[in-house]
Amino acid sequence: MKKSGLQDMKRENLRLIMNVILEKETVSRIELSEIIGLSPSTVSSLTSELIEKGWIVENGVTTSTGGRKRIELSVNNSKGYIAILEIGWRRAVLHFLDLALEKKHSVLISDYYITGNELLEKVAHCIKEDAENFCNGKLSGIGLLFQEDMSPSDFNVMYSTSLSSASISFCEAVKTQFKVPVMEEYSQVYSFRQIMKKEESTNSAHIEIGKKIFVSITSNGTFLDMTEGKKADMTPFVENTGKKMTADKLSEGIVNILQMICMMFPIENVYLSGRLDEGDRLAECVSGQLKKSHLLKHAVEVKAIKPVINHMETDLGKRVLKKVICEM
Repeated sequence: MKKSGLQDMKRENLRLIMNVILEKETVSRIELSEIIGLSPSTVSSLTSELIEKGWIVENGVTTSTGGRKRIELSVNNSKGYIAILEIGWRRAVLHFLDLALEKKHSVLISDYYITGNELLEKVAHCIKEDAENFCNGKLSGIGLLFQEDMSPSDFNVMYSTSLSSASISFCEAVKTQFKVPVMEEYSQVYSFRQIMKKEESTNSAHIEIGKKIFVSITSNGTFLDMTEGKKADMTPFVENTGKKMTADKLSEGIVNILQMICMMFPIENVYLSGRLDEGDRLAECVSGQLKKSHLLKHAVEVKAIKPVINHMETDLGKRVLKKVICEM
């Protein structure tokens, strides 16, 4: 095998080991060998390299069922930290997590809406001034968590060079500024993902209702890429959005959206969430109008759901750390 091929294989094995340790939190070399399928000697060599580079540490001895002592390995939480920026219409908060994904500190960046350029400037200042007081090591990665019905395009940044200037996405601006892996997540998509873990349906639509109306779709259990990342702005298809509307009037707009979606995707379940005073009532209206219209060739179940907000920062932090591991 060529040298480059051996190096690629080694990097992949290092990533596998790191991902297992991240998921298990603590694991012995013997367990790593059994889980990954590598020989004990190979695992021992690779873990020694990860220890030397500071990614993992030995943190105790346990006794296996056979009576043999095993040294446990875990992620070195002092190697660096992850920053999670939570972005909403009314506030922006920066959370600092160590590499064990324990939240070390949170800072209120702003309690009102600010532009992408202002937000980027405040984040850079906060990371420079606050991180060293609460976190060890260097910044390893950043997660951008867009709340409610926020869209990344609401925070585009005017980026200038000596030759020209252009509007770029906030995510690209953050990558350029900090030169670390960056991931985006949306509270709507996160909620939808948690629901999909519990539901058997693999072809679903999630409609979030607020100042704007966003739609996310899964096909065969996979989130589809849309115009706004993993969601699409469907506000123009609902009249008078933003004004007080009756459940019947709002349901008409949602039915129009669903008719378009179902022409392209075999949707089985529809989930409604967001700023809903009577979510169940709206779900009944939409379901009733769908049945009366006879425009859909198959039955679609409509449910109102509450957004899942627990552990969003930690879960996004884990995904960012996995991206860091993939690029290490």
